Amino acid sequence: MTASEIDTKGYQSLLSLKDNTAGDSFDLYYGLFMYNPNSIEELERLEEAFSSVKQLLFNRLHGVVRKELFKGCKMVEMTSEEHDRIAASSQFITHTVGRCLGEMGE
Repeated sequence: MTASEIDTKGYQSLLSLKDNTAGDSFDLYYGLFMYNPNSIEELERLEEAFSSVKQLLFNRLHGVVRKELFKGCKMVEMTSEEHDRIAASSQFITHTVGRCLGEMGE
């Protein structure tokens, strides 16, 4: 992590936090973990928070990619039977090629 021309106050705070703690020994860090009765709960909450933020980012990215991927595509009206017939045909070919490639690899 390094400073840049567009640092926010939050990013500057993170840099300061890193600078203030990165030189501390692992033994100090381990001691803070061992003797804090809440450390496991805090690590679990931190992991949940990271997972939640990651999920939000991926969901938004998925929406953006999906919108870009299907930009200009037209919806084709068809019955579910027509859809199933077309899908079954393309999936059969895909799985057949996959199996053949798998056999070649053995």
